[in-house]
This record gives sequence, C-alpha cells and structure tokens, in this order.
Amino acid sequence: MHTAELISEFLPQFCPITNHYRCTDGKTTWYLLITVASAESLGNRLGIPVNILHLPKAVDVFLSDENAVVLDADFDSANGLTPLCRINDCTSHDEALSLMGYEITE
Repeated sequence: MHTAELISEFLPQFCPITNHYRCTDGKTTWYLLITVASAESLGNRLGIPVNILHLPKAVDVFLSDENAVVLDADFDSANGLTPLCRINDCTSHDEALSLMGYEITE
C-alpha cells in the first residue's frame, strides 16, 4: 500500500495551488508536488480576475525532492518541465492521490 503524507500546502513559489507530499511504500520514500488550478490563486498571481471556466480541469503531478524542488520526469530540460502525470477531470489534491492509488495519512 502506498501512502502520502502532506508536508506543506499552498507553496508560494508555485502556481496554481501546489501541495508537497512525502510518499512511501514502506521501504522507499519519494516526494510529489501536486498542482490544482484555482481561479483565486491565478487571479492573485496575475493581478487580474480569472473566470473558473477558463481553468483546466486537470491536476499535474510532479516528482520532487524533500525540499520541494521540482524534478523533471523525463530529465530533458530541452522540452520544459514534464509532469510525472496529468489527471484529467480531477479538481483536488486528495482526489488525485486517491486516483493514483495512495492512501492519505496524517
């Protein structure tokens, strides 16, 4: 069973709303950054109103280290930052973790 523990939420250096998780299978530990689109977050960052209808209905999941430094999933800096996965029709961090098979721990 894979578990995920919230380390920190609403990381200010990332947009939209990004949470940092410590994950384990009982033997190995790894870290994820999960981003969820938010009209409020994007509006504050851009300084203009953002309509929720303009937001993607997908969550991006990135590999990271214990310090919330993003790791490019394909290790190719020439093509930009590549997420580990994108989950369509998903609108929350918890839902994304559940769909990936993680049990959330406190």
